[in-house]
This record gives sequence, structure tokens and C-alpha cells, in this order.
Amino acid sequence: MIVQINQKDVQLNNKEVKLAREMITTFLKNAKENCEKLGSFSMYFTLLVVAHTVTGNLINTYDEKKIQLIMDKLCKASEKKD
Repeated sequence: MIVQINQKDVQLNNKEVKLAREMITTFLKNAKENCEKLGSFSMYFTLLVVAHTVTGNLINTYDEKKIQLIMDKLCKASEKKD
């Protein structure tokens, strides 16, 4: 999976992407079930919007050095597989 962070393409580790999706899916499923128990779909929607905003803001704080460090680690991990 390739994502763009601060106008830089970053190739993510596919195994980590799969695990992250599973973790997020589990979290969202639990959150939705709890909101349904509370009878509040708007709470679930609010959770999605706030999570999107908070994570977007956090990712945008990554400067070029931090992005390069992440990319270097991803490249090293990829080289170990080969």
C-alpha cells in the first residue's frame, strides 16, 4: 500500500497494513456495537469524524526527517525479506 504523507509517497509494509486493518476493524466493530447499545448512531459517526481528524493531524506533524526515518526502516525490512 502506498500512501502520501506531506507530498511524499510512502510504501507501507503489506503485513503491517493487514494487521492494522484487522485491529481497526475490530475497534470499529466494538465501537459501533457499543454505540448501538447506547442507541446513539450519532456517537459512532462522531467517533469516526474525530478519529479521522486526530489521526490526520498527527500524521501531518511528521516532518521530512521523521518520514525519511520511517521510509529507511521500511526499506531495510523489505531488504531482509529478499
